[in-house]
Amino acid sequence: MKLLDRVDPGGDNRYYEEAFRTMLEDHMTFLRTSSNTRLETVDSQLSYIYEGDLFGLLLKMGFKRNMHWVIMRVNNLKSPFDCDDKLTTLLVPSEADLIEISSTYNNILVTED
Repeated sequence: MKLLDRVDPGGDNRYYEEAFRTMLEDHMTFLRTSSNTRLETVDSQLSYIYEGDLFGLLLKMGFKRNMHWVIMRVNNLKSPFDCDDKLTTLLVPSEADLIEISSTYNNILVTED
């Protein structure tokens, strides 16, 4: 097996686009308060092990790479280094809500063309 075949592709590329992230920032209040957003418990051992490494913690918890930045921002963190050993829960936005925002983003792109 080639090394490139083992690399995690990182999910939907849209989540790395500055314009889409701006749109997500505009919807943070919605994502934080949506009834579809769930509260995920973080094991205290993991929060200690991954102190200062939110993205490593999220990988260990099984979240796709494209969700890391969104989860970070929904939890009012500005950097993956802001994660400390006192982190006990994470807000995790629903895929349905993100798809809805993504659809709106796509419609804006189509309208602009």
